[in-house]
Amino acid sequence: MYSDKGAAFQGQAGRAAAIETGTKLYVSNLDYGVSNDDIKELFSEVGDLKRYAIHYDWTGRSKGTAEVVFSRKADAMAAVKRYNNVQLDGKPMKIEIVGTNIATPAAPTVANVAFGSSNGAPR
Repeated sequence: MYSDKGAAFQGQAGRAAAIETGTKLYVSNLDYGVSNDDIKELFSEVGDLKRYAIHYDWTGRSKGTAEVVFSRKADAMAAVKRYNNVQLDGKPMKIEIVGTNIATPAAPTVANVAFGSSNGAPR
């Protein structure tokens, strides 16, 4: 039973890592009638989609926003250039890049720093 929990945890970690790859676009100002199929059809013309989803409120009504994740950053950038401010069902879409798999630099390492004491003695 213990090893099963470990396997489940490893599986969850694998899924979390998979979600973090790719380049995410936030699409807003969508008509409330735009569906997931519409988003898939439109954005898959630009490149390979990892996932896409219209955002809905608790009643099931569209919030007029969506998330689209491309496998390649170049495809996401091309989608922004191609579709930002383009009308879809009578409303101009607003598209922003909100996530990429760009590595951030590590913070510098500082050794032998004592916090809260001016003489360096531990608390």
